Amino acid sequence: MQGAGSEATPKILAECRNYDELICAFRARVHALEGVCEDIDDVAGLPTGYATKLLARIPARNFGRLSLGLMLTVLGLKLAVMTDGEVLLRRKNARHVMPAEGKPRKLLPSTMWTSEGGRRARALQLLLLSPAQRRASARKAARARWSRNGHIATRTEGGSPTS
Repeated sequence: MQGAGSEATPKILAECRNYDELICAFRARVHALEGVCEDIDDVAGLPTGYATKLLARIPARNFGRLSLGLMLTVLGLKLAVMTDGEVLLRRKNARHVMPAEGKPRKLLPSTMWTSEGGRRARALQLLLLSPAQRRASARKAARARWSRNGHIATRTEGGSPTS
């Protein structure tokens, strides 16, 4: 059973080879449906004005994992990946082939938090902790920072902190 406003047979509305062309295709689809960005926000569950920021001529926001899927769903679109002429990339060395799927590689402990990837890994690790565990980790880090600088405040018998 077809939903309201759906088309019987899919047809190619636009060909996009870069991000700007994709945004133009979204704008054309909204125009063809005589839609309003506020309606898109409501139906997709996006914050008010978010679709306007995504579809602006100079976008204030970029599509992410969530917003791209929501926009495609609301506008009744889907993306298809197809070959387009000659392949420019040639494999030079077999051991540098990127796996299609799999586990992310482990970071070495010596460089774990010094690289951008290490900081992202730590951020993801913190998201998996409970709020109480995050607070404990933050307290421990704060104590370590303050102790390195020699600024640990200790309480005296009177209750006032001294350096």
